[in-house]
Amino acid sequence: MTFDVILEYLTGYVKYGFYMYTLAGILLFFMYCVFSDSLAKNAGRSILLTLFGGYAVTLLAVMISPQSAFQGAFSPLDWFSPSAWTGGGIVSFTPSRWRFDLALPESWDAFVDSGLGNLLAYLPFGLFVPLIWEKISYKTFLIALGVIVGIEVLQIFFIRSFGLCDIAIAFLGFVLGFLVALVIKYVILPIKQKAGPSKKGGKK
Repeated sequence: MTFDVILEYLTGYVKYGFYMYTLAGILLFFMYCVFSDSLAKNAGRSILLTLFGGYAVTLLAVMISPQSAFQGAFSPLDWFSPSAWTGGGIVSFTPSRWRFDLALPESWDAFVDSGLGNLLAYLPFGLFVPLIWEKISYKTFLIALGVIVGIEVLQIFFIRSFGLCDIAIAFLGFVLGFLVALVIKYVILPIKQKAGPSKKGGKK
């Protein structure tokens, strides 16, 4: 079941045009790195920042796109349609159409369908943060939680729903990604850096 859900997300990403958001984000952040001289000063960080840009724009697009986007009844270009921003379109500023879902998933399958998506969606968020930014503190987690809450709440304006369970699972995804990034940054990379000189010395 889990593999089927992941495959469905990946298929939908390509089939329904979400890659357009990824390319737009990459281009936007790459231009920022070029014009801010970040690319010349630190190419590695700039590459990560560019990839983060593609991910961030895609995440926002996926999270606020109406449910019909995942059935192919919506395309990225629909955002530019005037009807999208009317009361009956894909964007709603009418409180009566806003939906809050505070209930826990009824079954494991229901969790996989909704919760696993949030977990996987925000896991790269946690991966990128410690690899791009050096200064990490408790404020980092507060900001990340604020971003997650902001995106989830924003969904109600786009004919979606959100719940406290979604926020908790999304934050868990961020934390898991963050821990993986720390292992990569402070365990795996130092080991490789130490092993590099020793191999060269052995050849001599």
